[in-house]
Amino acid sequence: MQVKDKLALLEKDKLFLGWRKDNHNSHLAHVFRMLDEANKNIWQFGYYNEDDTITTFILDNDEVKEIPEQKIFKKDKHKLPELEVSKIKVSLDDAVAKATELHGEKYKQHPIMKTIVILQTIEKKQLYNITFVTETFHTLNVRIDCVTGKVVKEKLASLMEMAKFEKGTGKSDYIG
Repeated sequence: MQVKDKLALLEKDKLFLGWRKDNHNSHLAHVFRMLDEANKNIWQFGYYNEDDTITTFILDNDEVKEIPEQKIFKKDKHKLPELEVSKIKVSLDDAVAKATELHGEKYKQHPIMKTIVILQTIEKKQLYNITFVTETFHTLNVRIDCVTGKVVKEKLASLMEMAKFEKGTGKSDYIG
């Protein structure tokens, strides 16, 4: 089952419909998946609220749970753009397959431990933002356009480098 199908299940749920009545100005901002055995049936849908918070709905099989509003950590005051599900032409499975193929062609020396997928709008493009956490303590981030299926960015980064902190500031040297 894909994003549109899972979203349709969520949007029919009583809990979601009750929330939607009071939050008609909120919009879908992201879809989150962890592709491992423990999370194989779990989908998270994040809705951006006007007060700069996110309300997340978890769809676990057919059961819906709500995570109450949480403040968003972001650098500026812009609103998170709406994720327009009608524009999605590439399935989540196809996007992950394309990213996995890229991994096999260029990064196979970094075996994958975990796969994380976020469907979101970045720089005015709707993208599958796929992150592979590897056994070699790296992350491979692959962004795939959800309309064209093209890889628009790939970046391999060392978790060790990301963990380095500037002396006394608590800020990471790594900028993603």
